[in-house]
Amino acid sequence: MRRIGLAVVLILMVSEHAAEAQESSKVPRIGWLSIAARTPEVSHLIEAFSQGLREHGYVEGRNLAIEYRFAEGNIAGLVIGLRWLAGQGRPAHRDEAHEILRQRYARGEIDKQEFESRKRDLGI
Repeated sequence: MRRIGLAVVLILMVSEHAAEAQESSKVPRIGWLSIAARTPEVSHLIEAFSQGLREHGYVEGRNLAIEYRFAEGNIAGLVIGLRWLAGQGRPAHRDEAHEILRQRYARGEIDKQEFESRKRDLGI
């Protein structure tokens, strides 16, 4: 039941952004992150999820992209996968913000404490 609920939430998230994505000609993306390895059982769940998306008009590779990450039982791998998926589509903004912050610190506009605090806020 939890898996079905997760699939429904992801489908709703895609639906909410579909109109926006069509306007900007960007393809909506879903991140699939699993602590498990990609086993036949997990592949079966992925196929069921893909079928549900197709029933709502989304076809992977045509009007939807899905990024799959499997941690294979490794918590560190799960965290790395999560960070990778969360950072997709945003690295330029983060890099630009970091460069501006670095320049302000170099010019003496902010002190070291504020510099470090803002770096943490940016996740750098």
